[in-house]
Amino acid sequence: MPQLPPPLLIFYGSSILAGVWVAYDGQTRLPTRPAWERFVWGVGTAVALPVFLPMYLLGARSPDRSGIWGPAEMLAIAVFFAISLPLVAGLLGLHPSLLSLRDVSLVILIQNLGFVLLAVLGIALRYRLPLARLGLHGRRWAVFLGIGVLVGGLMIPVSIVAERAAVQIVGLVEGRETAEARAEREHHDPINRVLESTRQGRGLFWLIALLALAVPIGEEIYFRGVVYGGLRHRYGVGWALAGSTLFFGLVHQQVIHFLPIAVLGLAFALLYERTKSLVPAITVHAVNNVIAVLAQLYGWNI
Repeated sequence: MPQLPPPLLIFYGSSILAGVWVAYDGQTRLPTRPAWERFVWGVGTAVALPVFLPMYLLGARSPDRSGIWGPAEMLAIAVFFAISLPLVAGLLGLHPSLLSLRDVSLVILIQNLGFVLLAVLGIALRYRLPLARLGLHGRRWAVFLGIGVLVGGLMIPVSIVAERAAVQIVGLVEGRETAEARAEREHHDPINRVLESTRQGRGLFWLIALLALAVPIGEEIYFRGVVYGGLRHRYGVGWALAGSTLFFGLVHQQVIHFLPIAVLGLAFALLYERTKSLVPAITVHAVNNVIAVLAQLYGWNI
């Protein structure tokens, strides 16, 4: 009998546990629905978690009585983007090492449009909350834009120091040369590989526009508006800062760059906490992405 790889075993085990939880949770969150419907949601989640769990948590499940979204909605959106979308991409034959500019553009647009739509439809409209609760408002936008540009410039040397510190820390475990090689590999993600073949013309400007607009807007709406905002409303500022920062660092799935990414995530959350607007965080995020592109294009050692 063939043995399943550990990641698949973990996935199937998690699916079964999630299915049991959904069937149990449905007793209180779907009180007016027939028992067979709760059974279908539970079995569906156990068999096809990427499809059924986000649909249950963001659609079928009744909103929390507190009137504020929480971990369930955060998890639903995370599952959709971490499992559901990659699964669809794999079925379509998209592989990170083979992505073209067209493929990368499509993935970026779908992912970040999804962040916006799920945040608005699954949280703001579902809980009947104003978009300002997600940091989406135009008050003092010019001032916040200027703050974002200033902080964005200040965060460049901070990120450089954080990356060098991470190399030193990881080097203590696996050796300095191995840590530096790992950092170099992490710099060559799919977007940078596409950038290497798109160094001029409209393709380059299009990629920069995506990284400076679509990515910061979509990611900040989710990571700060949804994740930080939800954690803050339920558990307070301290837990929200710690939780959202750790989560932002982990989802990028990098070792060396976990620290600089987490430091940026902390800065984004602090800006959001101070201004109650996503404009500064989006702007800093955009500045960081543009500087990263320019560094790749011109070989800057930063």
